[in-house]
Amino acid sequence: QILGMALVTIFFAMLGKLSPASRGALMTAMIFLYVIMGNVAGYFYSRLYRTIRGKEWKKQAFLTATLFPGVVFGTCFLLNFFIWGKSSSGAVPFGTMVWLLCLWFGISLPLVYLGAYFGFRKPYQLPVRTNKIPRQVPPQPWYESSSQTLSKL
Repeated sequence: QILGMALVTIFFAMLGKLSPASRGALMTAMIFLYVIMGNVAGYFYSRLYRTIRGKEWKKQAFLTATLFPGVVFGTCFLLNFFIWGKSSSGAVPFGTMVWLLCLWFGISLPLVYLGAYFGFRKPYQLPVRTNKIPRQVPPQPWYESSSQTLSKL
């Protein structure tokens, strides 16, 4: 999700659509892209979770959608309290913080669940086939033992 947001933002900045000179446009685009990339994060999380045969996909989707943004938002909110306390003009308005929460829970969270739903619907095929019968490992010569190998280092 973060990688997708960064790549798309850099791509649009290279095209000249996002300029650092226009105040706030770059940050707004990054927040918007992070929210929209929630479906990609949900899809890839579910494909990865399916490889390890996980069963609690709803709980894990919730953690995918809330763990990192929750830590970032909580830290920013806590730091913003100190800025409000000093009556600084650089403080983020409370309405903006509520708006970010609405984006997070109203758009990003459902998109993560939507991506996870589509990721779990598709059957997973392992890229290699494993044998049912394990291979016999022949005994190792004395010079290939772990103690001899470590002593050579």
